[in-house]
Amino acid sequence: MTSPARISRQLSSLALLAIALVSTTETGLWAQQNNRRIIQGEIRVKQSDISAPYILVKPQNLIVTNRYPLFIFLHGYGSTPKYVMNRDFALLTHQDFFILLPQAPDKAEGGFSWYRLDDNNQFMADLQRDERILSQMIEELTASNNIDSSRVTLSGFSQGGRLTFCIGLRNPKLFSAIAPIGGFYMPELLDSHIDDAKYLRVIVFHGTQDNVNPFDNVNAACSKFRQHGINITLFSYPLAHTYTSEVLRRVLADVK
Repeated sequence: MTSPARISRQLSSLALLAIALVSTTETGLWAQQNNRRIIQGEIRVKQSDISAPYILVKPQNLIVTNRYPLFIFLHGYGSTPKYVMNRDFALLTHQDFFILLPQAPDKAEGGFSWYRLDDNNQFMADLQRDERILSQMIEELTASNNIDSSRVTLSGFSQGGRLTFCIGLRNPKLFSAIAPIGGFYMPELLDSHIDDAKYLRVIVFHGTQDNVNPFDNVNAACSKFRQHGINITLFSYPLAHTYTSEVLRRVLADVK
């Protein structure tokens, strides 16, 4: 008869094996996807010491003779591209266009940050740096992939949403559309750029109960855009400072 101690050891071994198999399966899924369609890379920003990591997801039904739109999503403060990827893995890996998840350059609260708001001069320096990162990333990845540079949508949540407004309106020739989520419009910085963005599609997504970046801010911005003849759509949802997979699904549905 097998002793209770031996049975216990066998059960412990089986439990550890099960945990290992689960971990291997999860890692294996990422590895399989990485080998086929998910690229983790980085660029070296010209004339600087900045290294900018990113995740690039290729279309699920890629045909090498075709060219595809590019959707760029800028993560929020303290987040990472890997968090965004894990949060909506199934959704982000089942699209028929390229998806780019850049990583912000500054460390912050276990993740990364795109800019600082406590000093105007520092904010402008950070913004100009971030514009260089995105511009070069788009240029390099468009040259090495089947990306149609005339169909680039810029999006992002929270800090990434504010940056979507800023970079999109200041660099309208880089993008065909912008889609900020839970962002913030800075009139003192961006009002002078509205007329330069008349050919941009602007789709704004925002929670009506947002207590970080108030809904009234983007609602007023949308009214201002319409007065200037900008093609803008506002989608609101009854949530606070967040977005759901269904909101992201709606954002992705507008990529053309």
